[in-house]
Amino acid sequence: NLAALSDRHQPGAALFATLTERYDCQFFRDLRAGSLAIEGVDISAGGENEAVTVSGGDTALTLVAGRQVVSRERVEILALCVDAQFDDDEPAVDTIRRIQDAGGAPVLSWAPGKWMFKREGVIRELFSSHEPGALLAGDTSLRPTCWMEPGLMSSARARGMGVIAGSDPLPFGGDEVYAGTYASASDDAIDADAPVASLRASLLRSASCRSIGKRCGIVPWIRRLRANANVRSPSGS
Repeated sequence: NLAALSDRHQPGAALFATLTERYDCQFFRDLRAGSLAIEGVDISAGGENEAVTVSGGDTALTLVAGRQVVSRERVEILALCVDAQFDDDEPAVDTIRRIQDAGGAPVLSWAPGKWMFKREGVIRELFSSHEPGALLAGDTSLRPTCWMEPGLMSSARARGMGVIAGSDPLPFGGDEVYAGTYASASDDAIDADAPVASLRASLLRSASCRSIGKRCGIVPWIRRLRANANVRSPSGS
């Protein structure tokens, strides 16, 4: 519900939703090409190849292309504001560089357990070897409200790295209700002729964004992770 999404946080603000599709998903491209429709909304392609506008009633949402990439070190890296393919299983530093070269905003995305053990050192090195404005940290509604901000995220923030928030709905029916519940807001101006370029610049600008909305409570968090585990392993193995 687009109107509810607008009213939930900042009525009248420009709304963006950044996709992070896996290598085998082409939702954005199908939508932009007109081969996919969404019931009850109008879809129009803008002047930028990385965006489509989804509108219903008096509310419009700019849907922005993006990718989820898994590096050789099993680090999850998001490529925001870019419509390009990136290979999995490449060194994380190379993946980040390729995202930057393609004009995207690279994000090291936190998830339960994925910034621990061997990967902790990889994440730490990636943050320390990039300047503010070159790499972002990604927070998520899957960090339950009782879970303090991870130390690596706090350290990145202290260095001036941007931290952005996302709802991160999981790939099973019903979890879409979390879309937009945890998000980033910025007071930066948006160029109507180049909204994606404006969004990218705003995201990469250190400390430009603030988190709004709320993360998941502990009980629904457990339910979501269990449901996701059942989708990944329906036989229970």
